[in-house]
Amino acid sequence: MFADKDLKPLEGHSFEDQSIMRKYIFLRFFKFLARVIAKVKFISPNLITFSSLAAIITSIVLLFLNPSLTGVNTKGAWLIFGSWTLFMIADNVDGEYARLTGMCSPLGGALDHMVDSLMYLYAGSAISLVLGCGRSATMILILLLCTAVASHAVQLLYFFTHHLHMGKVNASTEGIVIIIVICLLRAIIGPFEQHKAALGLYIFAPFIVLPAIESLIRLFIAKHEKTKMYRLGQLMPFLIVMACSIYFFYEGAFNYYMCSDHYTCERDTLKYFPVLAVLTYGQILCFLTERVVICSVCQYDLRQFSIPSVIMAIIPAVCMYFKLPRSQMIIVLAIETVIGFLVLFIQFFGYVFSMARVLGYPVIATFQPKEVQPLI
Repeated sequence: MFADKDLKPLEGHSFEDQSIMRKYIFLRFFKFLARVIAKVKFISPNLITFSSLAAIITSIVLLFLNPSLTGVNTKGAWLIFGSWTLFMIADNVDGEYARLTGMCSPLGGALDHMVDSLMYLYAGSAISLVLGCGRSATMILILLLCTAVASHAVQLLYFFTHHLHMGKVNASTEGIVIIIVICLLRAIIGPFEQHKAALGLYIFAPFIVLPAIESLIRLFIAKHEKTKMYRLGQLMPFLIVMACSIYFFYEGAFNYYMCSDHYTCERDTLKYFPVLAVLTYGQILCFLTERVVICSVCQYDLRQFSIPSVIMAIIPAVCMYFKLPRSQMIIVLAIETVIGFLVLFIQFFGYVFSMARVLGYPVIATFQPKEVQPLI
């Protein structure tokens, strides 16, 4: 999938995380954990990164156990709390461990970006499940838009500048902390009433939207050889997908499918509409963001590389426009969800292993780390 010439741009890439929480609250803890892990021989930073996928797998399983997205039980809340706590720790400790043991590599940085692109989709799905957003199509739409814009804006800035900038308040730290706190509250005090769930969403949203706005501003004021119109052109695939998702949720979730008998017909296949709708467009947006990461690495043209995502987004919207019967729409969404899931993870693992082959780095093989200072 990659050739040697494709990966040359990786040499000039950089990363900066200015998160206030990370710097003043968590950084010492992450460095301490890195030192503890360094005492266990033959663990690679990439293996730590892969362990964060446990949160994503947990979210997928719980989504299909609660397809109407009307809430999760206490055990499920504790599972989501534990898995996303693990994700946050692994997502931060892998870099500290790599720097501590001298095992930093371009592959590790690219792998971390790819995992983060998956994180936005399934973090949004997890919070929608905990808050019971299936009771309100508006909440589902807001959550989907927030996570999609945040993910794409950060990676698009990286695409143009080769510098991944995480602001003082960002989704990868503060956003995940909010998710963890909401999951903990759900596990302790029980299900949220709808107005409390909406309040939780409105608290969560700014931590996602504000970093996205900052990234978009930086994108258009950054010095770059490409014109502003060219940069706007690279946004077109994302804007088309977003327009299709807004139309689909507004036209379908509000007026056609989310009907009053939805929650009284639990045996009916219609109960799968919320989870299939969220995963269909969530995975399309996530697939598109992964493509941005790949284009950032290889400097491909994003517009041509994003055509499959645009086609997948248009199909459900067209079906909605022609008012496809409910049973057939469920089939369309199910097919797109399965295809999207397979393509998403095949693309993820395919490009990671292809990149590892070209760069000459092992993906999850064990390492003998260099000697580190004793624990203090």
